[in-house]
Amino acid sequence: DWLLKLLKEIQLDQFYIKLRDDLQVTRLSHFDYVKPEDLEGIGMGRPAIRRLLDCVKKHQGRKSFLTKILPVKQSVTTPQQQPTSPVMLMSSMMSSNSDALKCLINEKDLHFVCKLGDGSFGVVRKAIWMTSPVNKVDWLIPVAVKTLKGEMDGSMEEFMDEVRTMYSLDHPNIIHLYGVVLSNPLMMVTELAPLGSLLTYLRHPDHHCRNLPLLTTLHSYMLQICDGLVYLQSLHLIHRDLAARNIFMMSLERVKIGDFGLMRSLSSHGDHYVMSEKKKMPFAWCAPESLKLRHFSHASDCWMVGVVMWEIFSGGEEPWVGLNGGEILQRIDSPNDRLVRPRRCPSRFYEHILKKCWACRPSDRPDFKTLK
Repeated sequence: DWLLKLLKEIQLDQFYIKLRDDLQVTRLSHFDYVKPEDLEGIGMGRPAIRRLLDCVKKHQGRKSFLTKILPVKQSVTTPQQQPTSPVMLMSSMMSSNSDALKCLINEKDLHFVCKLGDGSFGVVRKAIWMTSPVNKVDWLIPVAVKTLKGEMDGSMEEFMDEVRTMYSLDHPNIIHLYGVVLSNPLMMVTELAPLGSLLTYLRHPDHHCRNLPLLTTLHSYMLQICDGLVYLQSLHLIHRDLAARNIFMMSLERVKIGDFGLMRSLSSHGDHYVMSEKKKMPFAWCAPESLKLRHFSHASDCWMVGVVMWEIFSGGEEPWVGLNGGEILQRIDSPNDRLVRPRRCPSRFYEHILKKCWACRPSDRPDFKTLK
């Protein structure tokens, strides 16, 4: 074991178990998150701390794997500047009064069960997280583990943004982030939705033959989605990828919003975010200003929610199926050309809710509180 060998070099091997289990140091790079006060907390004296940190610094002479796989600009930073290193990307996702180590999950504590699917940012698998058995009843937790696709250029920092944002969210209709695994590739561990995505549920063969979900149930799903979006709007966050595939079923009665790979925070002065031309867009769910100008806002999220409601009423049909981005824009740029009312959608709901979500001018669309 590398850690035990390192500690024996400086005659501190008596701290091996506490470093490995209490501070969860299982890789050399994990020392970037360990503070002197953490080491004092496991009973290490100041001379021993200095010996340990000097030894770690010597072993870190070569770049860690995180530095190799993340694009970090080589520049001189002043104390006032925000460092762009991977270490700071990870540390900044916790509030200043939190222990960053609490968010780290040991890869050895994850038992992978099966693959759930592929997202634009990585592969998602089901796993069992073996937490410390303080409470023996629920120390085995089913989780979803997203593994970053290493071959995707430029996506690592976006993955870290997703981690930082999701870790801070706390709402009954938002998927919860448990923590991250500092492996190569990186992994993000989230709450598992037992029934999968809303889209999969809507497309289940039973729902096209018999046992159709009640309209009251579908209405409840829509209210819960709006509840989650009211919360995100209060934090000045825009999702930018709202679709039935990104709504998850916790039970037959409860849904949560997930997949925050495109989420961004609006500045206190701005009312929209301009997306990079390199990024992919979910064309069939996008508002006209998003397709034309790559502008995203709470109003463009409202347009997307209208499409999600259309998916819910249509039983998971694909919006604007068979059309490309340019053809979709040509259709929605006209105020009279919208997705056709699904058979199960009440006429009044279509006219007074969906069509308002699809107003041409962003300022004419309702906010999420009004939508509820």
